[in-house]
Amino acid sequence: IKADENQSLGLVKMVFEKVVVLGAGCIGCWVGGGIVGISGISARQVTFVVRSGSDSGRVLLRAVSTHGISLKDKFGKGASRSRQLSSSNCLFLPEDEAGPAIAAADLILVATKRPAIPNVAQMLSAHARRGVPIVTLMNGVDTAQEMQECMHGEWPVIEGMVNMSVISSQNGGFIKFSPTSIIKLDGTKQPYADQVARLLRAA
Repeated sequence: IKADENQSLGLVKMVFEKVVVLGAGCIGCWVGGGIVGISGISARQVTFVVRSGSDSGRVLLRAVSTHGISLKDKFGKGASRSRQLSSSNCLFLPEDEAGPAIAAADLILVATKRPAIPNVAQMLSAHARRGVPIVTLMNGVDTAQEMQECMHGEWPVIEGMVNMSVISSQNGGFIKFSPTSIIKLDGTKQPYADQVARLLRAA
């Protein structure tokens, strides 16, 4: 999908006032953190959902509560090289407390591993409003189709294939080592596809 250059980011903000990133790992935090500040979207409008049952999830929750998160781009220049979100502005929730945030979301980005799709679909089916666009940010093909099948086709799902290298560092830090940030979207027939492309391109 190519973003419509004539569509303002202000309009995109109006469409997606609340964003949920389900799967706050390296890719989820990088993309979600990139959205913050774009088109006036504040950190409190982006909610990161963490797997609290995993060791890495518990470590991340402790780190962001103290340090927030930092994003560093090894190939970035100027202001794009680094970004810091303070702990008071980072809204990170364990998955068992994320129901209300998911219910209020206008856009849901799923950045989990592919085997988690059935469990993610069950969670979203229980809480997400019908018609809210869902974007799969994963490796592999047909992730959107699998998600739609698990959710019985009641939500528009846009497939995103991520091609970038991001690693985590200490204290809520994430570092991108790839020279480019490529997210290929496939879902031209889905509602909101162009707005999603515009938002992710600016992030």
